[in-house]
Amino acid sequence: MIVMLASVLPTNRDMADTGRQVIMPENASQLKLLRTLGQGWVEAITWSPDGKLFVVSTSRGTWIYNPADLNQPPKRLDSRGVVKAVFNADSTRLATYGKYTSVMVWDVKTWRRLEEIVIPYQNDNSGFEEVFNAAFFPSNELIITSGSEYGAGFHTWNARTGENLLDAHDYFHNRIRGAQVSPDGQFLAIFQGSITEKSNVVLWNLTTKQQIAVLEAGLTSEVNAVVFSSDGNFIASANGNIPTDFAESDVDNVAALWSVNSTQPLKILRGHTRWVTNIAYSPHSGLLASSSGDGSVRLWNTQTGALQAIYDERDGITEALAFNPVGTILAVSSGGGRISFWDIAAGRRHSQIDGFAGDRAPYIGPGGPDGNCCLTFSRDSNIITNGQFNGLISIWDANTGKAIAILRGHTSVITGVAFNTASQTVISTSWDGTLRFWSVKTGSSFFTSKFSIEKGQLPTHLRLSTDGKYIAFNIGYDYEGQNIHLYSTKSFSKIQEFQVGGGAEGAFSPDSALFAKSIFSSVELWNVKTNQKLTDLICLCVFGSNIEQLAFDTSGKRLITIHQNGGVVVYDIEKAKDIAFLNLNEKDRPHPFFLTTFNSTLTRLASLDAEDHPGQVNIWDLETQQHIASIEPENVEAILLNPSGEILATAERNGRITLWNATTGEKLTEIRSFSDQAQAISLQTFAFSPDGTLLALVGFDDVVTLYGIKSGD
Repeated sequence: MIVMLASVLPTNRDMADTGRQVIMPENASQLKLLRTLGQGWVEAITWSPDGKLFVVSTSRGTWIYNPADLNQPPKRLDSRGVVKAVFNADSTRLATYGKYTSVMVWDVKTWRRLEEIVIPYQNDNSGFEEVFNAAFFPSNELIITSGSEYGAGFHTWNARTGENLLDAHDYFHNRIRGAQVSPDGQFLAIFQGSITEKSNVVLWNLTTKQQIAVLEAGLTSEVNAVVFSSDGNFIASANGNIPTDFAESDVDNVAALWSVNSTQPLKILRGHTRWVTNIAYSPHSGLLASSSGDGSVRLWNTQTGALQAIYDERDGITEALAFNPVGTILAVSSGGGRISFWDIAAGRRHSQIDGFAGDRAPYIGPGGPDGNCCLTFSRDSNIITNGQFNGLISIWDANTGKAIAILRGHTSVITGVAFNTASQTVISTSWDGTLRFWSVKTGSSFFTSKFSIEKGQLPTHLRLSTDGKYIAFNIGYDYEGQNIHLYSTKSFSKIQEFQVGGGAEGAFSPDSALFAKSIFSSVELWNVKTNQKLTDLICLCVFGSNIEQLAFDTSGKRLITIHQNGGVVVYDIEKAKDIAFLNLNEKDRPHPFFLTTFNSTLTRLASLDAEDHPGQVNIWDLETQQHIASIEPENVEAILLNPSGEILATAERNGRITLWNATTGEKLTEIRSFSDQAQAISLQTFAFSPDGTLLALVGFDDVVTLYGIKSGD
């Protein structure tokens, strides 16, 4: 099997000056982070006690907003992949912490970092030391609960004095999911378990240092969050299983209310149709808000258990929740990458902030895609589009980093994105079974074609002709059963449907006049404008296996095919014959798996035998069929040649990118898909811009980082 990891795009070294240098072997060591596009996954949200600040904790840091003017650009704190932020009582201090990072304390007036608290490692057998919770108390003392997620206990301690308030490292437990300390500092709630383990809430008295209750109520689902009421007398839990291969998603999707003095629940709040993700008490504890994988937020009367209101986000799952200090506004983060502010009295959304990555959890089930498909540059390298798991498409100005638009409408994973520079439109396909055309100016979809998901008609592998007049995309679930549809971007109508076999590969010629499609190990050429077949089947059968990738060179006179068994064929269209062959499968494996990448002019090919460990990348000259260089990187997940073919980029799963001289094999430099986190952000995909001046990386939090070399550096 061959996996192609780079789109073939034309390069033009005479493009308008962008103030950036073309990335070449001689200057690669000067590569720097130019900008970050997007703000990351929302992990938590909170208000300052005085209501003057609103804080969003994300995978890319802490973002401070003025709730009186949400249009003001937020202040960003370099807080290393923060999971949560907490204020002290008088709003003068803010503590931020991540899962496996230290706790940082900030002065709110100056945003100067006052201290960094390193989490002590308590147990040699505990694995990573994790921060489960941090909270300020009236004396400005910071109480931290940390420990091992799996099986080696935890402890709660005073960060100022170092005093251990509770040492439970001998406590045998299931997986710890998180912890909460009651507002008065008297109780600690640990919630634990997983889809394969018993889930419950264990309540501890921090004064007596004794376990006082186990809260279960016969619920069979996971506990996803717990929260104390403002007076510390009551506790609520969010329950439900995230759909997976191992868990039912329709079991006990509830919120439960408890008294700290009883092991029996006071109320079981039912109504959500998917797992309950989070819960929040209103300031005076009269209301409980619950968020869910069903995309709604429900408000409950805590005294009666009655449902008071339903807020429908219509934008993926709802996750983080936070009431403002006076209880008049509820902030909600959703899977659609936005935070909404709901007016409790009016029951409506009155404002929102955008720019966050959405959560893919509601869309990805068993057998779903596990990587980003759609990082795309416009042909002039000025625009970047990124299709996300949550159905969003973000459009950015590559030169300024400004968000141009966020396109909302798809309800499932994006499978293809193309930017038509001529018409300033975006074309997209999705696992929701639709093909959409969008106006960049208005951010709205103006044409939608719907296919039957029930019949397996999922559109994928979107291709746009160079002149922007035609698109082609595959229809079907599996590789063997797909057809290719050819559409006009002017009339939005189908021109041709190609019946193919043994895979559905296709490519436009650089002048947009031809479309080549594969049929098993053969190729057929069509005139796109006349919709006429130009050739009978061209049998590229020397390697005797199906074509898995095909592309035209920049002249449009040669066609290059890569076959399942590792064979490469160069076909001269004018001479109507094969002119070159390569065999990537030198070990003659019956079912090889290769990663391959072309440069944009199709003069060089790099290949990695993915079954070899640690693996060797071989680089070939396609004009002479000569082997140029061999490179032996470590733990490679993906490879990419720059437009000129002079640089090879290799990617590791932890987000590290290494650039190599593709002629000599020399290591040039290393970069990462993140800039300041202690914990790595895994890489989804990466791409060079067509003009060769930018390298874009997409982390698994759908944040795009742009690397380049400014002119004059």
